[in-house]
Amino acid sequence: MRRVTLLWKSLPRSQVKCSVPWFNISCCTEGSQNALHTWDCNPLSVSDTSCHLTLPPERCSCTLSMSNPAGISPPATITIPSTTDIAPKALVDVSVTALDDSQLEVRWTALESPSISSFLVEWWALSETASYTPYWQRLSHNASKIIITEGVWPKLCYKVTVRPEYDAEPGEELSVEAYSRQEAPSAGPKPVVQELSSNAVVLQWEPVPLEQRHGFIRYYTLYIQSEEETPEVVVVPGDSLRYQLSGLSGLYRIHMVAHTDAGRSPPGPMLDVVVGGIVLVDTILWCSIPTVLTVLILLNCLQWRQRIKQNLWPTVPDPAHSSLSTWNTETKYTTVIFTGGNLRGENTISNKAPVSPLPQQGAETY
Repeated sequence: MRRVTLLWKSLPRSQVKCSVPWFNISCCTEGSQNALHTWDCNPLSVSDTSCHLTLPPERCSCTLSMSNPAGISPPATITIPSTTDIAPKALVDVSVTALDDSQLEVRWTALESPSISSFLVEWWALSETASYTPYWQRLSHNASKIIITEGVWPKLCYKVTVRPEYDAEPGEELSVEAYSRQEAPSAGPKPVVQELSSNAVVLQWEPVPLEQRHGFIRYYTLYIQSEEETPEVVVVPGDSLRYQLSGLSGLYRIHMVAHTDAGRSPPGPMLDVVVGGIVLVDTILWCSIPTVLTVLILLNCLQWRQRIKQNLWPTVPDPAHSSLSTWNTETKYTTVIFTGGNLRGENTISNKAPVSPLPQQGAETY
């Protein structure tokens, strides 16, 4: 499936004979009478001038008609080629000239062909952040120029397209870009290092954003400032997006300026580069951050390792260093021997000494 946008122009109010007219759109593939779904385009009010359709890749035909309570107008028909069709080529070149802030003159040269029924001129403002209304005008087959004024403003880049038409079928188009008035860019490009060697550096940059360009970039100026020498100026063509500086050694500060026909942009962001065995300052920062993080993670792991070890394998104290080893282990006790009810004597015996003598025969012990 493919997304198709249909555009049309409403009739002037003076030609509308009803206060509440509406549009009808229907489409079908070539050779089929079955209408395709056009829910995205219905219903349409009299103020609508476009709609978006989802169509198959085959060749399709779409009709637009206006309706009111009294009936339906004759339909306008357009053929949408298939994605594999090759459009006939008739245009040789197209040029656009700015007349003033709100006028553009479009000229074209076409091959002579009796099959060409008309020329269709389209224009719209280009933008990377917004969507602008497209405008168009259909001219006769013998026309070769037009002055467009609708929706033309200074500092905006317009894409202008001229397309020959063969009745309801379009031919191959040619397009050009143009400004009604150019101004100096409002921002400069930002260079970055693409490659760095011992004595050279390759710079790369993105184009100035379209909304800040305000004109065609004709060339760039590189300003290279070293620590000791005077600034070096290098001019780079406007269609280039990279440049190599060689024969460098030491610290350099680099910035860029973009130029249009109306003037130069402000300086872009400054880039510091060290050439000659030392890496870029930004590279040092980016390389040091992972190293510092790795060291912190390893220290944290070691700390947790000690905690885990203490919980799973606690330290067993050495008995030889216990306070019990200094205690006096000698235990004293007394043995009393009675003979015939009289006290015979007593001995003091330690746990390390031999046991007391055996009692004499006939003696009683308790």
